Amino acid sequence: MATSGKLDEATQMGRGVLNTPGALQNPHVVRGLSLAFRALALSKEEFAVYSGSLEYSPSDLSLHTKTFMVAAFHQMYKEQHQTALNISRLSKQDLHMWWVVASLMLEAKFCKQSSQERQLQLTLARRMSEKALEEGKLKTAEELRLYLDVLEMQDAYPQMIDVLAAEGELSAMIGNDPDL
Repeated sequence: MATSGKLDEATQMGRGVLNTPGALQNPHVVRGLSLAFRALALSKEEFAVYSGSLEYSPSDLSLHTKTFMVAAFHQMYKEQHQTALNISRLSKQDLHMWWVVASLMLEAKFCKQSSQERQLQLTLARRMSEKALEEGKLKTAEELRLYLDVLEMQDAYPQMIDVLAAEGELSAMIGNDPDL
């Protein structure tokens, strides 16, 4: 129905299924609803499909990742941040820690909030990045750019210069990237 032009009916039916107890236990329902809500440009409902299905499969990393991607696609920065935290707790992979840093930075940059909240998010993102650097977990140019973006948002230009002037693996990473 979502692609047939019957938008009101499709929206009403989709919301009805979404609110049906237990419907989100079925992965086929989850997939179908998410596709329908995306076609209808109903971002909050699409996110609700995946986040609601997590109630039935809280340790499903793939489902958490889809939830994160939906939040990122629709620029739902607070939801993206919360989902990134959940993924980071589940997987313990370095990549997912960087998703948390990126979501903190995006939330600080684009969400309407107080200056104090913004600075708190940037400080946390910076500390996470610095800890990753100290532990040797900053391994890609993208991660380095993310760290530099956080420093720039805090007007920490001397620290940016220190990072860019670093020796060792960072130096090689910087030397191989024309944008840095």
